[in-house]
Amino acid sequence: MEFILINAIILTVIILLLLVLSMVWPPDSPWAPFWTTKPNIARRMCEVGKVSKKTIVYDLGCGTGTAIGIAAKEFGAPCAGIEIDPLRFVNAWININWRWKLSDQVTLVRDNFFNIDLSKADVFFIYLIPNALKRLTPKFLKEVKKGALFVSYIYPMPVEMFNGKLKLTKHDSKNKIFVYKMIR
Repeated sequence: MEFILINAIILTVIILLLLVLSMVWPPDSPWAPFWTTKPNIARRMCEVGKVSKKTIVYDLGCGTGTAIGIAAKEFGAPCAGIEIDPLRFVNAWININWRWKLSDQVTLVRDNFFNIDLSKADVFFIYLIPNALKRLTPKFLKEVKKGALFVSYIYPMPVEMFNGKLKLTKHDSKNKIFVYKMIR
């Protein structure tokens, strides 16, 4: 019994340390931290991204699904959330399907966003670290249509890698939101 108790305590400490680490994750890390988008930030992302019933929103690394949940419920947008992590995916699935009942407006895909065709999206929600944004740039250049908007939270897009095909159109410095337009 003592052995099980000691292992349970060690496991609990490890989980708590990982949670604390994820809150101060270095921005140049190759792994994705578990950060969530607050509802007020998601609303602002929808506003600056001009989200409406006529825009298709993709959330790359949708986490808990908060941003696409608000985009669908409050702005009427059809959305797709892409999440590779199984725990985050289940969390998003529960929120979208049970909590908010948005399964008719939101599609969730458990996959790596590098495997997903991005050509249909009008607006991209992005809360990704700089390394991920740099790695995604060739895919964006190949697949994203002219006029599509990138709404990036916290981290700016690597504009220099887009060879003049991406333009910063708005920067909400108070909320740390950057909006870019693919200008091809």
